[in-house]
Amino acid sequence: KSILEAKKMKLTNIGKLSDKSERNSVGSEKYSAYIFPLSFTHKLESNEEMWKKFGDNYRGVKITYCFNNNIEELIDKDSLAEGMYEGKINSKFEFLGKNSNHYLSNDELLNKGLLVQLHYNDVDYINKEKLGFESSFKIKDEFWLDLYKFGKIKARYEYQEETRLTAVIMTNKKIKKINYLYVPLNLDKLREFRIEFGNKCKQEDIDEIENIIKKEHLKNIKLIK
Repeated sequence: KSILEAKKMKLTNIGKLSDKSERNSVGSEKYSAYIFPLSFTHKLESNEEMWKKFGDNYRGVKITYCFNNNIEELIDKDSLAEGMYEGKINSKFEFLGKNSNHYLSNDELLNKGLLVQLHYNDVDYINKEKLGFESSFKIKDEFWLDLYKFGKIKARYEYQEETRLTAVIMTNKKIKKINYLYVPLNLDKLREFRIEFGNKCKQEDIDEIENIIKKEHLKNIKLIK
């Protein structure tokens, strides 16, 4: 409902994720305050495990973003990202594309002014019980963070077929820690925005979503009941 009304996606600060292994993966408070991952999946067919874990046991919805060329079409780059709650920012985007420039150094964080940099990559599933996130960090002449290694997930989650979008706030300013980052969606450029209702979804919720679509005059919306 909030995605349709605000036309924005909410990215969560890595320190606030429900998965403890990911929450503890950032060994430096300097970096954890600036990193906001958001998970997607390539799996379009219905999957019971996914509906149970992420769809409130069929009481929720599945949203599918269908774009013509690549994920960059999803983001309205002419708008501003907004940081909410403890800290607040308004910032332009820089989209680095898939699997590009995964290393961020301390100097980069300090010399970019204020910018939200967007990275994305497919998750790499590994057969280890302990992931060893500390390998994401390298000590050279300074402290380095390898974003690609954040995309290593335990093999038992391979059914999720995950792609991860990671927003990084690049700034030389001191800002309070931000809990959530809101990124404007480019709904008009999407080929289709599918909403599939779980078979336990309440009729009043379905009605409310249909009313929002009418009220907001949204295009390219496909409802699957």
